[in-house]
Amino acid sequence: MQKIELIARKSSRKIGAQKQPPHARAGIERAEIKAIDARNPHPGKAHAARARRITGTVLLYIVLALGALIFFMPFYWVVIASLKTPAELRAIPPTWWPQTFTLANYPEVWSGEFARYFLNSFIYSGGTTLIVVFTSSLIGYVIVKDASRLGNLIFWFLLAASMVPFVTYLLPLFNILLRIQQWTGIPMINTYWGMILPWVIFPFGVFLMRQAMFSVPSIA
Repeated sequence: MQKIELIARKSSRKIGAQKQPPHARAGIERAEIKAIDARNPHPGKAHAARARRITGTVLLYIVLALGALIFFMPFYWVVIASLKTPAELRAIPPTWWPQTFTLANYPEVWSGEFARYFLNSFIYSGGTTLIVVFTSSLIGYVIVKDASRLGNLIFWFLLAASMVPFVTYLLPLFNILLRIQQWTGIPMINTYWGMILPWVIFPFGVFLMRQAMFSVPSIA
């Protein structure tokens, strides 16, 4: 049945072409030849296109490998440097592989003041992160899900505050912490509280959480 239909379509195209003028039939034949060439490309052209795709892929992987190597080198240097002796670490030109492996640097570092510095940084950064995520999520949710003029005003006020350089209000912030310490008796200077308290409301964190809350579906 399909062969009969195919023969009928070919016959109808031939009959229709015979009714058309010669220049129209020539145009139809050229169009059919182009369509056939498009469906069945020349082997040389197909090979060239495949070669271009392979070349582009190889160049892409080379660029990505170079970028990965550039970003990997600092981590490699930190690890290798920790396994070198002080004399080899200061050597010029530097050695890219330790001539003498040593693990003496690790106990020396953790037995000194660095361990305390690390603990202080961990407490400060961890405590600040938890508080900022909690307060910014609450403020961002209220501003988006319970929209009001007051909420928008507070948001733009916080956003404007984030544009002020931290150095410009560093001294006033120190004076505020000193006043709080005098009024409440809670140590604020050279303590964890004094470092974490100024970040209870972080303008940039509020901005990020406000944008994130737009993707949270509202309760019907």
